[in-house]
Amino acid sequence: MSKLRNILGDEFNDRVKSILETYPNLQVMKGVSKIGKKRISGENNNTLGDIDVFAINRKQKKLFVIETKDFSFSRNPYELAMEQEKVFIGDKAFLNKHLKRSDWIRKNLKYVIDNYDLEDGKWEIVTMFVVSEHLITKDLVDTKGVKFISLKELDYNMFH
Repeated sequence: MSKLRNILGDEFNDRVKSILETYPNLQVMKGVSKIGKKRISGENNNTLGDIDVFAINRKQKKLFVIETKDFSFSRNPYELAMEQEKVFIGDKAFLNKHLKRSDWIRKNLKYVIDNYDLEDGKWEIVTMFVVSEHLITKDLVDTKGVKFISLKELDYNMFH
């Protein structure tokens, strides 16, 4: 079952990437686990996993650190509740892991700018989740400033 979820998750990442690639002025990458020669890692050099979708808007000087989650395979309310618990609750919650990846980008911003040959200056880092279905849960918990957007809500203006 987890193999199927990985396949479906990868397909969802592809869908999000494909949509973003239609937006002008965005450079979009999928499955970014290192930038240049630096692996995205935590304090003890432990891996933080990959950034599902990483997008750069050079004109607006924005970096988008995007985690994607496909909840369409959650069949009943219990499964949906368990999936959403994995997103929000505990140290190993997807939200906390994703915030660590975004923080790595922030701490290594000069390196990121140099690696992608970006213009020096002030860059905004936008941390977000793109999910397959609207999450009611996001309105009930502290999302720690992270934007949660359903696939249907994705819009060109969010990236400019």
